[in-house]
Amino acid sequence: MKKFLLAVLFLLFVFVGGIGFFVARSFNAENFQKQIVKAVSELTGREFNIMGSTSVSWFPSPNIILNDVTLSNEKSSTRGVMMNIPKVSIQLTWKSVLKQPLVIDEIKLEKPVLYLERLNQNVANWTFPFLTKRMIGSSVLGSENNFIETSIANLYVKDGAINYVNAITNSTIEMTNINGRIKMDSLHGPYDFKGSFNKGDIAFATTLNINQLQTDVPVGFALSMKAKDKSINLDMNGEFLMGQKNLVANGSFAVQKPNDILNSLDLKALDESLNVPVTGGLTYTNVNGLDGLKNLTVRFGEDADSVALNLSVAREKRNNKLFYSTSFSFTNFDYNQWKNIIDDLKKIDLTNTSTPDFEVKANAISLHYKGNTVKNAELTLEKIGPKITIHSIKGTFSGDTEIRGSGNSLVQDEKIGFSLALVGKTSDFKGFISPFIDTRKMNQNSLKT
Repeated sequence: MKKFLLAVLFLLFVFVGGIGFFVARSFNAENFQKQIVKAVSELTGREFNIMGSTSVSWFPSPNIILNDVTLSNEKSSTRGVMMNIPKVSIQLTWKSVLKQPLVIDEIKLEKPVLYLERLNQNVANWTFPFLTKRMIGSSVLGSENNFIETSIANLYVKDGAINYVNAITNSTIEMTNINGRIKMDSLHGPYDFKGSFNKGDIAFATTLNINQLQTDVPVGFALSMKAKDKSINLDMNGEFLMGQKNLVANGSFAVQKPNDILNSLDLKALDESLNVPVTGGLTYTNVNGLDGLKNLTVRFGEDADSVALNLSVAREKRNNKLFYSTSFSFTNFDYNQWKNIIDDLKKIDLTNTSTPDFEVKANAISLHYKGNTVKNAELTLEKIGPKITIHSIKGTFSGDTEIRGSGNSLVQDEKIGFSLALVGKTSDFKGFISPFIDTRKMNQNSLKT
């Protein structure tokens, strides 16, 4: 969900809150459209246009209708428009028009569409001056303090959509049929959203609460997403610092059928034996633009021998290059259950210098491979440029078999292989190597301990 959720709320406030504020303070209808276009453009640093007709009526209560409202995109994006709202309706009461600060009773956005893009490591199209600097009102909106304190009692979104694209990971997320109500006490918050949306075939009920924004003070938030068919339950809470790329979020989740989620994200499905109720939690951090996933815990099923996973991934800079530090552990890992995913991972060209450098520390307890059970396995691996180094590999197998060693990668005929130096002990050499080598083709004398 990240920080763009906050940007969405800000955008809605600046567009419709600014419009309502200006109309309520100025009865010059002739200049209204030019003034509000200038105001929102100043606040966002983008081109804001009202492409369709504009109407203002004052009886029985003040009412404003705008048609075809658009906001231009980040200049480095190939998409010209970031947001389009076909129709905006704003309703005030005469009492609220006379109030200081202004209270907007009701706003309706019909079929708004928002395009969010992560263009590169340092550029996202939802970054605006009023998000990263001291928040002020546009000069054409009159009193700065009054504008900031303007509140919206009810902002309704009808049949909205959000399309998110990450150019770094080539991933996309599409949320449709967004309907709900937003309450904003002021531009500084707090903000409350309650509504629903669809992700693929799954309908979610969701709530989002963001506390009042203060400079250099952590701002708390809470997010809840629950599938209406009770198949998914996600809860997150955390805090972030305004104007800085600092975010810490903790979450818990429960999924009845994980493949429903993977399919909706166009990701490879798990083996059907793993398509069971899943529970877990995570901690997500983003410090100075470098994000990390800490303590992602996932448990498949509730049996004593259920598969369990713990994963941590952190991004950092080493020698001015992006570097990934990863650690993960498995309990009750069965190779056959994960084979389709492992086969895809094998296709990644790790020797390609464009592939980010990384280190992996892995541990598996009760690992099953072709009839063999590894009681405990450990691996420490590092990739720097085209070279892969196995600093340490250890394994304890059934019986009295143990191995340990190290190695590095070899590239021959554009194929990657490994040179390993292993030492160990076993009383059943044939049983130990049979999952890896067809022992029927070997001389029996060579299979003695």
